[in-house]
Amino acid sequence: SLLRHHCAMEKALSDRMLGYPMGSTLQGKSLLVLGFGAIAKESAVRFRAMGVRVCGFRLGAWPSDDRMMVDDAGSMQGVVTVGLVCFLVCLLAFVQTHGHSG
Repeated sequence: SLLRHHCAMEKALSDRMLGYPMGSTLQGKSLLVLGFGAIAKESAVRFRAMGVRVCGFRLGAWPSDDRMMVDDAGSMQGVVTVGLVCFLVCLLAFVQTHGHSG
């Protein structure tokens, strides 16, 4: 809401009106996480707590404890982004990851 309605948000702050203008929620939306290291794991926990469906993709095999942190898990081959609202890139810039994020 702050980025989309800057003037309205500024007025609401000066008028001390909490919760106006109303923004949109992430609850019920889908997030694609490319790479699944420490930052992605922490982000997945927080997004799932907000009711976001987390789809994770990584280069290697999925350990069972990491697999339990996402709703859908896959490899970097054939990433489908249909229906996804958010896209979180947590890849290191290696030759192996070149071209995976666009």
